Amino acid sequence: MKKLVLAGVFIALFLSGCFNISTVVNVKKDGSGTVEQSVLFRKDFLEQMKGFGQSFGGKTEEKDSDVYDIEKLKKEAADYGENVRYVSSKKIEKDNMVGYRVVYAFDNIDKLSLNENPGADIMSSGKNDEQKQDNIKFRFKKGGVSELTINFPILDNTDDSKTAEDSQTEENSDEETLGDGMNDAAAAMIKQMYAGMKMSLKIKLDGKIVKTNASNVDGNTITLVEMNFDEILKDPTQLKKLQNANPENQKEMKKILKNAKGIKVETQDQVKIKFK
Repeated sequence: MKKLVLAGVFIALFLSGCFNISTVVNVKKDGSGTVEQSVLFRKDFLEQMKGFGQSFGGKTEEKDSDVYDIEKLKKEAADYGENVRYVSSKKIEKDNMVGYRVVYAFDNIDKLSLNENPGADIMSSGKNDEQKQDNIKFRFKKGGVSELTINFPILDNTDDSKTAEDSQTEENSDEETLGDGMNDAAAAMIKQMYAGMKMSLKIKLDGKIVKTNASNVDGNTITLVEMNFDEILKDPTQLKKLQNANPENQKEMKKILKNAKGIKVETQDQVKIKFK
């Protein structure tokens, strides 16, 4: 049971490894702002998914440009919270990648809701109310020095409905899945597969930060999550250590990830930012 949360992190990591995603929340002094998101898929990954779909009778005429669906992006504005609206988007191509850049606007950041793992929303087909409750939430106080509070979801690692025998069986399964790490051949394959992949979620304030308890601050920008796969996979020993980690809770899990090369995570359950 103790490894389930960390296992979930690795699932998110490797799903996100199929694309680059950068999300920046720009916050003005009145609490309004924009969400700017850039998503780039590897073309070879899209070809693989296309082939997979065709093997199950899917369409054969799909192209890379299908990842840029304006109508779908417009509908997804509602997933970011009440009164969040679509502003603009465009298709982008870079090297062997294709994707899009989209901008959404909000008048009140208190209504904004974000997934702590930016890649999860890309791989899903919409969010239900229960999933939205597990998102990052914001509280804003306007003033001469404005204050933004970021509240992270507190995940419950336990399930009271499970018996001791169920828990032991599940933990043994985790050990079999993660405990042995990976061999050199598998590590090399993963390194090649996820080369150049990155994901990030940042908050950019329209003003100077005068006080904050955030872990990762650069000027007026705060990084909540950042993952660089080239750095993460550079050291197979680190990856094995991460796989074999046994965190007791979410806070311990974040501490483990904080010390990992190529990964930045916010370790505070609540971040306060004062800016002017």
